Amino acid sequence: MRIRLTKEEYDYVVSAPFIPESLRNELVDGIQTHSQDRVRREDVVGELTEENADTIRSLCSDQLDFAGFNIDYSLNNEGKILDSLIDKFFTG
Repeated sequence: MRIRLTKEEYDYVVSAPFIPESLRNELVDGIQTHSQDRVRREDVVGELTEENADTIRSLCSDQLDFAGFNIDYSLNNEGKILDSLIDKFFTG
């Protein structure tokens, strides 16, 4: 499965302690390109098995429930990243 992440999303997911090291390694090893768009935002494109993408999505969903909301139930900065990752790792 091809995954396109922003640099911020990529940095988050490969350093997140709730993501098992084996999944982080697969994501790092699967990186094919780094690119920049017109406004110089860096994107990272890589390959990941659908099974592992689904596992990462599930872990991000759990983390969103745990740490992704402010006291008023709005998304905090971590929650915004996690919400985006949940969408990007969708395999359906």
